[in-house]
Amino acid sequence: MKRFKPFAFLLFILTILFLLFAPHLIRTGLDKAKNAAQKDEFKGILTLWHISGWQTGKASFSGYLKKCIQRFENKNAYVFIELTTLTPTKASQKFEAGEKPDIVSFPTGFFADPSLFLPLNSADFENPSLSQSCMYNGKAYAFPWLMNAYLLFYNQELFFDKEINEAAFEKPTFDELLGAAEILSFTRTEGKKQKQIYGMAVQAEYICAPYTALAYFDETKTQTTATNSTGKITVQYENGLELFINKQAGFLISSSATLDILKNSRQTPPAFGACAFSRYTDMVQYMAACKTDDPKKANCCKDFIYSLNNEKNIYSIEETGAFPAIFIDELFPDDPVLKDAYRKLAKDGVFPNAFAFAKIKNDLKMHAKGAMSGDFKSIDNIRSLLSKKLYS
Repeated sequence: MKRFKPFAFLLFILTILFLLFAPHLIRTGLDKAKNAAQKDEFKGILTLWHISGWQTGKASFSGYLKKCIQRFENKNAYVFIELTTLTPTKASQKFEAGEKPDIVSFPTGFFADPSLFLPLNSADFENPSLSQSCMYNGKAYAFPWLMNAYLLFYNQELFFDKEINEAAFEKPTFDELLGAAEILSFTRTEGKKQKQIYGMAVQAEYICAPYTALAYFDETKTQTTATNSTGKITVQYENGLELFINKQAGFLISSSATLDILKNSRQTPPAFGACAFSRYTDMVQYMAACKTDDPKKANCCKDFIYSLNNEKNIYSIEETGAFPAIFIDELFPDDPVLKDAYRKLAKDGVFPNAFAFAKIKNDLKMHAKGAMSGDFKSIDNIRSLLSKKLYS
């Protein structure tokens, strides 16, 4: 008969008790640690206002932002973001009434200053002027997350009628553009009516100034006093897209969204071509965090803004028809026009300051008429005005 060993028996009992109760103790400890960590994080609802400043042509920005929000919420279980899309007019009314969100997406020039916003880490972009466009008094107050480009559209049917060489407009020079615009400025007789055909037309959205892009087209032209203007180019600053669709404009300067608008128009637009012709845009969408006394909320708002610079988010911007603020060479592989426009902006773009632009738009428009008629002095004035306000 084996001898009873009290020590071995006690060790056996303790081992059984440990196996029974250890998981609970470990789980309780982990839960306490997790709860302690969560006490330092924001829990609750954040409001995000998206102020739409320009069209995409494809999927909406709201749909894109919902995907970004979902990804952020999946990683932050106790945070919920409510998205509201507003027109600039409606957003202005809300701000004037004293309302404000926690996070706001806004276009260039919507705010005259960043007094409502928290400072952010400076955006680390390859393009320095894009990084600088969100600076104010030496601090970054906004995060540029997407942009759009201006394209030059030309009416191939009018080119054919007037025997203009279309091949040159894959990469036109300024002289070729002005010469063709002058030829396309004429009056056409249709029955007993006279129809004005404009050499140049522009399509502006909200605060955007497409005529400004002309100042950064074919920058080999550096005259400061001379002018090539003949005064014979007719220009239309309003409803340029409608005129182009109605075959009343030879050239149209408009956003890249126009590509899809023309393709899906219920009317029958003319046969057209398009090219990327400028490294300038004022169509940039920024994200900012509004001031709050709650440091946890402030950090959570900033975390969401920084999360937009995420590979999945960047690649899904392509679905909207807009461009990411960071250059990804794999995007737009089947569209050389968009690819070229995207490359121009992301690599060497010219962007007005997000907060200063509204103050100079009227001055830009004052010089636009001369610029679109080929006056190089007006073009130099636009460049000078923008360079002074590029950094605030």
